[in-house]
Amino acid sequence: MEQANVSARTRLKIKVRNNYTEYKEQWLKLTPAELINRCEELEAVTRMAEHLPDSVSEEDAEYLLRFKNPLEVVSNEWISRNGIDSLIVDDEMSHLLWSLRDRGDTEEYYETEDDDPEREQAERETNEMILAEDAVQTTTYLANAPDCCSGAEQLGNVLGMLGADVMDDDVYHDEDEHPKMSM
Repeated sequence: MEQANVSARTRLKIKVRNNYTEYKEQWLKLTPAELINRCEELEAVTRMAEHLPDSVSEEDAEYLLRFKNPLEVVSNEWISRNGIDSLIVDDEMSHLLWSLRDRGDTEEYYETEDDDPEREQAERETNEMILAEDAVQTTTYLANAPDCCSGAEQLGNVLGMLGADVMDDDVYHDEDEHPKMSM
């Protein structure tokens, strides 16, 4: 079955079914006491697995398909808003889905399909390397800063160097090269 010909709602239904199967496999490994402690999660996930695929618009389905586990996203949101005592009503589900999209921060809390752990690790390593380089550069500059520069000028030079790949030769100068201020 080609993805382009299948509606987002159908793809979401399949994904939710797979997410629910993964949840059940995890739950089977728990002790009875752990299951009791997680009864709210079990109830919410089961309800969402049953009702979510039929309660979403095509637009909602497209949005939820961004997540690796849309069932987790919606179940957690449902619990935080309603607890498990609330019956699922279409209007409430519509509002919940609208709220997830409108808030705009859900992708920060849940793993998305385009999350790539290797890319994220490479970005972290690059950022750490840049931070280390910035620390060395700014420390070297501050240790060798021309005496003629005011603290504000030195700070401006340091801020200008942050994230730079090479040192700016203009920040190291002799007092006679310092621009004269006049009013």
